[in-house]
Amino acid sequence: MESYNRTKLHITGLCITSAIGQGKTAFAVMQRPGRQQGTEFLGAEIPSLSYPEDLSKRTLRTASLSRHAALITLLEAWEDAKLTTVDPSRIGLIIG
Repeated sequence: MESYNRTKLHITGLCITSAIGQGKTAFAVMQRPGRQQGTEFLGAEIPSLSYPEDLSKRTLRTASLSRHAALITLLEAWEDAKLTTVDPSRIGLIIG
């Protein structure tokens, strides 16, 4: 059996963008027990996005709505984690 060197993982920044809202404060722990039954379609739309002022207009012109949402979410999580003060070789990124 192979042995792995385990290191601690620290999540320092988090942001969410979805149809519910943008940013951590728009979300709450779900309270309804079980699963929604009897519906044929589950879905929603993101009504609008708040863009950082320093985001490149060219980037926005050439990107799809999904890329807009992903980029804005990434930037907000980056700021939340204060990664501008961290050595870039120590930063990992997971997008899901």
